Amino acid sequence: MRPFFIVLIACGVLPAAPYRDPDGFALELPAGWRVNKFGQGGLVVQSADPARFAMILPVLGRNGDCAATLRQALTSGWSAFPAIADVQVQEAGPRSAVAGFTVRQRQGRGAMLCAETGPRSAMFYGLSAPAAQYGAERAALLAILKSFRYTGRSAPAAVEAPMTMEPWREPSEGAYQSVKPAGWQVGGGVRRISNNDVRVGVQLLSPDRTAAIFLGDTRLNKCFVPGTFSSQYGSAPLGVGVDRCPYRDGVQLAEFYAARALASDWRLEGLRFVGRRPRPDLNQLSTQASATLGQMGMNQSYGEVRFAASRGGVPVEGVVIAASLFASSGSVDPNGGMYTSYVTGYLAPSERAAAVGAAANRVMSSARWDYGWITGNRQAAINDTRMALAYNRQIAALGQRMFEERDAADQRRADAAGHLLSGTVELQGPDGQKYQAKAGSNYYYLDTDAARRVSNPNDAVARRDVWDRDVDLQPLAIVP
Repeated sequence: MRPFFIVLIACGVLPAAPYRDPDGFALELPAGWRVNKFGQGGLVVQSADPARFAMILPVLGRNGDCAATLRQALTSGWSAFPAIADVQVQEAGPRSAVAGFTVRQRQGRGAMLCAETGPRSAMFYGLSAPAAQYGAERAALLAILKSFRYTGRSAPAAVEAPMTMEPWREPSEGAYQSVKPAGWQVGGGVRRISNNDVRVGVQLLSPDRTAAIFLGDTRLNKCFVPGTFSSQYGSAPLGVGVDRCPYRDGVQLAEFYAARALASDWRLEGLRFVGRRPRPDLNQLSTQASATLGQMGMNQSYGEVRFAASRGGVPVEGVVIAASLFASSGSVDPNGGMYTSYVTGYLAPSERAAAVGAAANRVMSSARWDYGWITGNRQAAINDTRMALAYNRQIAALGQRMFEERDAADQRRADAAGHLLSGTVELQGPDGQKYQAKAGSNYYYLDTDAARRVSNPNDAVARRDVWDRDVDLQPLAIVP
């Protein structure tokens, strides 16, 4: 914490009393202020006016230096700092950086320090106050932060030793490989709805079965989003592995999954969300990865939620990161389309949540997909698509032939009705030549000699009531 106070020197404090928290920290708490804890060792010291507060937050799994980590956090959307603007970040030392900014359409001001605490961990110390009082109240807020200290074994995992990791591979088809906490069990794998719908869902479970890291969930069906016109066909059946549902962005999907799937699977009670934010950084990484794999035209939305609950009376915390990958229908029904979902995250008892979260970051960042497996699946999907197209063409040709035959039968019935009404009959010779004659006779013959002399072949048709085998005429058959 020292570099922070070299840059921002406190010069006064509000009347305060010592506060010691059973979760393992202490600070000087001004009268009328309260402490709100929101998981992974994070807390906010807040006045009756929510615009005035001080914040302490451990950071796990950072990928850049403090300046980059601050810039990413403050520009990717943060509910604690609504309508953030005018962000200015500068280094405050070899392992720290400080940022100044405005919030709430410049009605408030704030500052945030990032101080590195390990190779991939750091601490955030922040404060905010109304713009008009920021200069006068800044020192008091700094005094709160300066008084903060951890008091024992309950310190968050930002200062804990990392878990021992060991390699593992996706168990059913070897789709990818990564690392996991040593001794944790691997469950799940690949589920094939079809070669065009291949899902991977793996759960890493702690030996005592109280904590888990999850990568995907094969129960998440594709979602068909009805458009302006297609919504009128709400009762139409969908394909296997497809549900009809509203569009959800990454944050909405993460909330939906935590509240429905995790709460049910783990029998969580009193689940509440303590943090929400979109993840445009993951959008960018995913877009680059999709381009590498030749997957274009997807609208990708990533979001993250943090939650707290209890399980069997034990407080638990966790994080869900969700991706919503939407493809428009590309038809005259512009609002329709299909999206697929993917989720990752973890949950654990509160005292272990920070350590499990750090392990989850290592698991996810270490995952390496088998490109042979990806290529094989893509080729299988292409082959299935070709077979489906060929089958559809055959069905279309069969339907066309059935239509033509039905049309020909209709025409024959119409002709028969026409002959009946006009008193004529249609005849056919052995060579397939068609003739017409007046109806009312039992037998009809073609006078081949006469046919050569007349201009209308029908004039060469002879009628008889009695079969006569001796005449030199060619019999004609009545076309039914």
